[in-house]
Amino acid sequence: AEYKISIYALFFERGLEVLAPGGKLAYITPDSFLSGKYYSKLRNLLASYAVDSITLLEFPVFDNAAIGKGVITVITKQQAAENQVCVGVASKAGQLAKGPLFQEYRYEQQRLGTRFSLYLNNEELEVCSALDAFGARLSD
Repeated sequence: AEYKISIYALFFERGLEVLAPGGKLAYITPDSFLSGKYYSKLRNLLASYAVDSITLLEFPVFDNAAIGKGVITVITKQQAAENQVCVGVASKAGQLAKGPLFQEYRYEQQRLGTRFSLYLNNEELEVCSALDAFGARLSD
């Protein structure tokens, strides 16, 4: 095979299939689906539902597991409208239980269909959007 499938993408798809309308789904997964080029179909699938929040976890989530940075994604099974996604960054596990996250941002849900970055301020967003729109591929 040219690349490996990450099984968590299949869990998102199946979970949304069996979830009742209006139900909520939450997973802890690697953050690779947010910007990896092989996850564009998954991002488009998620963008078709109401994504309530994405929380980047800047601490190890599971003992003895190398997943890179983890994220908690919460989705409601309803059609995405003009939804804004609440994106949070938690630097310590205790922040998740106590309330306000270390940092919190809001993004238009439609941005999920493209490569999605969690750390952008408006200036960085404009630069990255321009690069995505007008950038050329580097030659081999």
